[in-house]
Amino acid sequence: GRFDPEGSLTRAMVTTVLWRREGSPAPAAPSGFSDVPSGEWYTDAVAWAKETGVVKGLTETSFGPDEYITREQLATMLFRFSSTAPVSVPERADLSPFSDDEKVSDWADEPLEWAVEAGLIKGTDGNRLAPDGFATREQFAAIIERYDNTFILKYNRPVLRSHYTEKEYPLVTDADFYVSPDGSDGNDGSFERPFATWNRAIEAVRGVEKTPEKGGITVAFKAGSYRGVHVEFTSEDAGTPKCPVVYCKYGDGDVVFDNGVTVPEGAFVPLDEEDKALFAEKKRDMIRKVDLYRYMDEIPEFSDFSLFSGDSLCTVARYPNKFPDGTDHLLSCARYNDDDSLLITQIQLRRKLSEYPEELIPQTVLYGFIYRGYRKDFYTASSYDADAGVLYVAGGNMRPGWAGMDGMGIEMCVMNIPAELDEEGEYWVNRDTGALYVYDPKGDYRIPGASGEKALRGDPYDAGDGRAMVPEYVMIDARDTGHVTFRGLDFRNASGAFIFAYKTSGITIDRCSFAYSTGRNHALFEYSRDGEPMDLTITDSEFDCSIGCAVYVLDVSDGPERYTNISNVTVDNCLFSRTNLEYDVEGALDLYCCTKGHVTHNEFRDCHRYALMFDFSCDVVVEYNNFDSAMTSSADGGVLRTAMGMDSNALVRYNLVTDTGNGYAQYSDLEDCGTTDLCNLFYKGGDIMIAGGGRDNSVIGNVFLNGGGVTVQSHIPEILQLGEAARNEWPVSHRVNTWNRILGYCDTVPGYREELEARRPGASSFSFDFLNPDDPNFFLAPVTVVKDNTFINKAKDYPVSSKSEEFLTEENNKVYGIDENPYFINPTIGDYRMREDADCPYIPFEKIGRY
Repeated sequence: GRFDPEGSLTRAMVTTVLWRREGSPAPAAPSGFSDVPSGEWYTDAVAWAKETGVVKGLTETSFGPDEYITREQLATMLFRFSSTAPVSVPERADLSPFSDDEKVSDWADEPLEWAVEAGLIKGTDGNRLAPDGFATREQFAAIIERYDNTFILKYNRPVLRSHYTEKEYPLVTDADFYVSPDGSDGNDGSFERPFATWNRAIEAVRGVEKTPEKGGITVAFKAGSYRGVHVEFTSEDAGTPKCPVVYCKYGDGDVVFDNGVTVPEGAFVPLDEEDKALFAEKKRDMIRKVDLYRYMDEIPEFSDFSLFSGDSLCTVARYPNKFPDGTDHLLSCARYNDDDSLLITQIQLRRKLSEYPEELIPQTVLYGFIYRGYRKDFYTASSYDADAGVLYVAGGNMRPGWAGMDGMGIEMCVMNIPAELDEEGEYWVNRDTGALYVYDPKGDYRIPGASGEKALRGDPYDAGDGRAMVPEYVMIDARDTGHVTFRGLDFRNASGAFIFAYKTSGITIDRCSFAYSTGRNHALFEYSRDGEPMDLTITDSEFDCSIGCAVYVLDVSDGPERYTNISNVTVDNCLFSRTNLEYDVEGALDLYCCTKGHVTHNEFRDCHRYALMFDFSCDVVVEYNNFDSAMTSSADGGVLRTAMGMDSNALVRYNLVTDTGNGYAQYSDLEDCGTTDLCNLFYKGGDIMIAGGGRDNSVIGNVFLNGGGVTVQSHIPEILQLGEAARNEWPVSHRVNTWNRILGYCDTVPGYREELEARRPGASSFSFDFLNPDDPNFFLAPVTVVKDNTFINKAKDYPVSSKSEEFLTEENNKVYGIDENPYFINPTIGDYRMREDADCPYIPFEKIGRY
């Protein structure tokens, strides 16, 4: 129960902290030190540290686990640890300004020079290094924090532009109407007498004639917080190309639209005796509760309820808990019972559900995958068989699966179980009493959407599996409207989406921010307005902490308008962070069935699944983006994902893709045709997978650093081995039919053949004869070119492979070891700055990232 901040560090303590930081890897063999017995808490850590060179021992046979560690010994151990990570700095500090520099041992000179230069170790009182002084536990905690938060970020990312600087906001002095938190809807909307609500401002805009002479209409919001926001835009509220409508902030300060509630840390109180009976005995003293009815009139349904603490999404008390890396630990379940109406889980809980009050059973929820690797959702428990240890869930809650995937397993965990409230950041809600219980609450807590209003449903778009894509709760509901700009506004805590736009054109999102929503999407744009392109522009904006996708754009279908209706979607200089926190489906940014998209100079950080997804889309250009840490909790797909683009003509160039998590850097799947990866840097595991059998894809002039390669994998051999009936059941068949319909328009829609041939020469002659795949016009002919790429890796491997060699053309690819690479100073120790003599004309490092 004590941390002992001023206590001295032992050698075993330091070794164990570094070992845990690396994920507690299993050592290959015992340490061999006579004073490190088996079965101790530090045994594996010491063996790992010796194996990796982090420690060498006091002698060949002794380690000294209980000996206190000096500051120079600690610097040396960290220096060796950095070199193996690898993380290091090229410069060395001058120690002469310290008053006791002469006391530094010869063997510790370079480690201490390195540690001081990196900012890990600083002088003590009297400007002393105190190299022979014992390091304390609190000093080591501070050093580790500096290591992670400053040191790595400063030196160990490939060279990018300077840090993003927020653009100066234009001063608004001549708005037509003003809104203020202390205004009144009985006012006239002038600067002196502003409105109180957005809805009143919309009403006022309707009364203004939108003529070219007017030139535009501006509504300015004064700084402050606006609550309970739900606004609806219709065709009456549209601007025109020559008279757009702008909703923006006025002057300094933030304009915040907040539909949630904040529960302060001080509101939580200890459990009373009645509460304690619900929770595991050993954990009760760490749990605090608060009455939610003090803050809201109604507790949202489980699937709509989310709790955020700081920038983190809290976890519902569950069994089993997540894995140490934060990914879901899910257990296999049975499918149906005999009458095909109930889903049965065979999860054996540590504490039987029958021990809980019977009235709490309906609050228990299952959460996980219906089909492994694709969709996750919530399912409400209906009853519990204590004798069998089986939990029943109404089968009607299950969503229909994807064709061809019925044989895949179901994986779930059981959630909202009070006795499993046993880890920091977890919570449990008793919906009968309105009590929220949190394990060791720290800081304030936010609940999105608690004060939001319900939006009209309209005509929901059916996604094909019974899901209505229109969210029930939105802040901005725009239908059949256009030429409206939202500028400089902050949106927080929505239940559902912040924006739902249906059949719109000319919508602009500029310098806005969106954070914390329980909807499947932060912002959802579906279809362009009849007779107009979508013309959606999103610039200089930030999207943070989304349960699912941050921005989802769906436009054209596969009908005759495929080439005549142009979407024109631009996403420029935006930040997408912490996305897909709960839903494991779309990307942070998802362009679906869009024609002409430009995604440039954006930054994507900590995306739990795809960062960018563009399926069935045409002419998408993705350039100068920084993708950092995606696919962190999913292994199905890649940081960038394009699929079903039989006429995609996508261009992915001049991007930096780092830390690809569990997936690929790019995943081209399901008959993707015409995607070109040109001059990108794929760093730390940046593989490209071209799967499923597309054609005319290219990987040219890219640099793969510290792992990463290209794999071409076609399904054609498997298709050819199937009988005719089985081939018709192959998952690709419905997309073949889609492409057949597209070709059918060539003979029925005037000018369609010419449009198609202009985009993809020869496409109107494509063959679908699976028995003749050697036909050069076979639509799945996997013609993939991999040339002029540079592979830099420790093993000096040549990581280009193909399931069938005839499907791949390779030219002029080069392979280097880490130390002999032509571009970077010293990747072996983590120095990825460009060499002065580097000749890398393909990748414009100075232009990658946000402006």
